Amino acid sequence: MAALSGYGTMAALTIVFTLFISVVFTFDFAHTILDLKRDRAALKAARLKTQAGGFGV
Repeated sequence: MAALSGYGTMAALTIVFTLFISVVFTFDFAHTILDLKRDRAALKAARLKTQAGGFGV
């Protein structure tokens, strides 16, 4: 029975690490998407500024 508890512990650790990696991946992906949106907004603002009169003049 000792071997079964060892396998159970390894299975539990595998599940915990899999969940941890998925949570980290999800947060990283969300952070990347937000960064892209922020960069696109900055580019759009810069483009509008240059169209309005050039480099913030």
